[in-house]
Amino acid sequence: MISATTESPPPTEAPRPCGPLYAACGFPPELASVPHCRVWLAKRLSELRVVGEPVDVLLLIADELAANAVRHGCGEFEILCYQPYGGCVRIAVRDWEPRQPKLREATEDAETGRGLHLVAALSEWWGFQPLPTGKVVMADARATDVRVA
Repeated sequence: MISATTESPPPTEAPRPCGPLYAACGFPPELASVPHCRVWLAKRLSELRVVGEPVDVLLLIADELAANAVRHGCGEFEILCYQPYGGCVRIAVRDWEPRQPKLREATEDAETGRGLHLVAALSEWWGFQPLPTGKVVMADARATDVRVA
């Protein structure tokens, strides 16, 4: 069962490599990993010839999902980037914590609690897939400028 937060049709199965775009990498469970994750993803998107504004959106989504995996996950996390269907790139972050992600209201002076709201605002669709060992949180961004080598 995939849980989604928008009316866009959710994918029918757990994230897995598919389509012409695919990259995955694991990172240690520390906040210092988040900028390394961003750099890694920027290089992969460049190699995969994803260009234009979607790159900035995808990197911001990845930042938020990676930071959540570190703060709320358990153990190392893995980031995946692939094209589940035409005109879209999906960022998926897998961690070992089974608790489901939840949108929450942050107080005005809170330093955290806005990440998933940002992901929801930037993405075409976002959701999560519970797994026997953890979960995958994913978000899709429109990427009409994708050019595959």
